[in-house]
Amino acid sequence: MPLPPIRRLLVRPDDKEKVELFGPDEGLYGFRLWQHKRKAWRRAAESNGFESYAGAVVEAAREIDWIERALSNQSDWRHSYHLELLRGLTFQFDLHEEQRYGGYDHCSACSVKLAEHDWPGVLHEGYVTRYSIPNGAGGTHWKWICEQCFDDLHESMQWTLESDTDS
Repeated sequence: MPLPPIRRLLVRPDDKEKVELFGPDEGLYGFRLWQHKRKAWRRAAESNGFESYAGAVVEAAREIDWIERALSNQSDWRHSYHLELLRGLTFQFDLHEEQRYGGYDHCSACSVKLAEHDWPGVLHEGYVTRYSIPNGAGGTHWKWICEQCFDDLHESMQWTLESDTDS
């Protein structure tokens, strides 16, 4: 399945800079920094060649100090820098089983707990994806989104569902 194209524009609160996050272009992701000078937007920097959108976001936040705040300052309280790292990923609906996923997890958007056990307020199923940690070490871990957050955010976050080939 081809990866969905991502074009995300973030503008610094004083309108003097903007960052364009993009990809995949030839399978890679990147970002461009624009600065407003002399009544025009001029490209100030570009960095591409990241294997994941999350990698481009992490590097942009490392180089541009206001990015993380801009990603957390959204109209929906669930939007955050960490949720942005999951943009464009493919999820599957599954039961949270301790043997497969560990003791418990939290929804990456609202923090509700997902687990196999019948603890108060715990959900037992949701949407899960294998997330590649963008630090270059090759590590992965599971990321969960509860049903309500997935329903609310899947379009704006460009999430897709893995097709069920067993049916």
